[in-house]
Amino acid sequence: MRYTAMILAAMVVFTGCASPDLQKQIAKAADRYATALIEAEQAKQEAKAAEAKEREAAAEKAAAAAAEAAARRKADQAAGGLSGSQQFIWKPVSEKGALVVLLPAAIEADECLINGSIPGAKRDGRANGNRIHFRWPEKGGYYGKDITVTAKQDGEVVGEWSIPDGAKRVD
Repeated sequence: MRYTAMILAAMVVFTGCASPDLQKQIAKAADRYATALIEAEQAKQEAKAAEAKEREAAAEKAAAAAAEAAARRKADQAAGGLSGSQQFIWKPVSEKGALVVLLPAAIEADECLINGSIPGAKRDGRANGNRIHFRWPEKGGYYGKDITVTAKQDGEVVGEWSIPDGAKRVD
């Protein structure tokens, strides 16, 4: 289309079908049209470049936010999850009648042990501040005193807490 208008203008100018003044006007119009087309193409390219920059900036921002969230989770885990809604809870007698442990929300665990070797806890999803719940079949007092609770993910320790007396709540 760009070249069609230019070719038609050139044909009119060079075939002598128009007066010299009209030929000049047609030549100017053809120049303006060609310039406008070039400027439109440049504007398109600039818009594409701006969109690419915006996408790149958004991706960098998302990556930075993900890295910050990961750093916060790691810091919460390193601190033992004892701050705010990231609190660990040992509840010796839950509403269901037996021990329940609530892990800090930042911790992802697929296994929870008492004293490193007493299994039996069933993972019961997330609730109460997005914390994973592990439930045992007995009340907390059954497990004695000076207890260590260990949370693991894929066999790796992701959290550990000390419980002085299994019969008493720890938050």
